Amino acid sequence: MKICFLIQQYNNGGGTEMALSSVANGLVKRGYDIMILSIGKGKSPRFHTSEKIKLRELDMGNDGRKSRIKELKTIFQVRKAMLGVLKTEKPKVIVAVDIVLYHYVDYLCKRINAYGIGWEHYCLESRKGALISYSRDLSVKNGAYTVVISDRDLLAYKNRYPKSRSIVRIYDPVFMEEEPTVNVDNKRIIAAGRLTEQKGFDLLIEAWSKIYDRVMDWELYIYGEGEDREKLQGMIDSYGLDNVFLAGYSENLGEEMDKASIFVLSSRYEGFGLVLAEAMAKGIPAISFDCPSGPSEIISHDKNGFLVPPMDVNRLGERILKLTESRQLRKLFSENTRQNLYKFNIESVISEWEKLLYSI
Repeated sequence: MKICFLIQQYNNGGGTEMALSSVANGLVKRGYDIMILSIGKGKSPRFHTSEKIKLRELDMGNDGRKSRIKELKTIFQVRKAMLGVLKTEKPKVIVAVDIVLYHYVDYLCKRINAYGIGWEHYCLESRKGALISYSRDLSVKNGAYTVVISDRDLLAYKNRYPKSRSIVRIYDPVFMEEEPTVNVDNKRIIAAGRLTEQKGFDLLIEAWSKIYDRVMDWELYIYGEGEDREKLQGMIDSYGLDNVFLAGYSENLGEEMDKASIFVLSSRYEGFGLVLAEAMAKGIPAISFDCPSGPSEIISHDKNGFLVPPMDVNRLGERILKLTESRQLRKLFSENTRQNLYKFNIESVISEWEKLLYSI
């Protein structure tokens, strides 16, 4: 079966690209013919991609500063370029990796007689706007399936679209090492993600400032790049936090995680929180805002980590302090981190995708 995954830019280094690489690699191993088509750049991915996977890039897209007329013109140009590629490849299934791209998939499926799947990588509650709403509606109405990545988002979708029977939940896969690698004596806390408002690093820095005097022998490393770097560095400087570091993008975040004994997810919202699951797979105790959606399906509160009310900076600081002050608690949480992760096993996730594809 030929499958085309359509993504904005496969060269990016976020959780969406990580999940796509894992699913695409897993399907190739099971004999599927896979192509990843990027609207922007996609021939130099940051995550391992099997040589058997075809990588195509259009090197096109909207820079976010165009007028509405020019934006529509770009959409038409992208459609034309996509059609030129897919008329040759003739995939049976086209997957929009990010539901906002489904308007392209709907257009293509009608012209090359293919089936469409919308793959939601954010949560329904968090993203609004005409194009995203239009694409979601098309995916649910015309697509073979709409895939969401958490039970909480599945419920939200079913409440929004009560008559649909094509909405399914398939978790993003998480790589599981044979043995946890965490050293609970390391006095380093790690957070990771794009430096944007969504990821809430401003909230994390504010929380840290409230407990700074009691965590001076600890370090907080924030990995990632993004438009909020200057703002976040300004906060760090204004609070005088000499043990907080914006560490930039890491080509091997797993190695950086091995140096930490606590992971913090401070997002205002998530699609799932793949980096949180990756950290816990290494045995790292975690603290997360109980944001929509995903963290509550990964962390068991008070058993392998802490869930904090969304955007409650004071409580976040308190939980960080509690975990830094108790080696015994870090060790207990570390021993329990992997108890919820069996459902994210790569083979189980690929089997769910395969079952979905064969049902089309």
